[in-house]
Amino acid sequence: MANAWLDHVKKFWAKNKGKMSYSQALKEAKKTYKGKATTSSKKGAKSKTHKGDKDYTTKKGDKDFHEKGKDVKKGKKPYKGTKSKK
Repeated sequence: MANAWLDHVKKFWAKNKGKMSYSQALKEAKKTYKGKATTSSKKGAKSKTHKGDKDYTTKKGDKDFHEKGKDVKKGKKPYKGTKSKK
């Protein structure tokens, strides 16, 4: 699929080809272009950064955790080896 902005410019320029140059068509097309509305992410939607995971869930390497629908900050404890008894 082509870029929506370029499609709009090409259609606009085709209609007004004899009246203006391509650079002028770019400036004029800007006034009539209505871009795609963006949507905010919702809880449980597919994650864009962690493939195969969902948004708003705890992922490996996170410093904040999600418990009962809330963000909980936890410090990870450093590794403590076990003492061997003799």
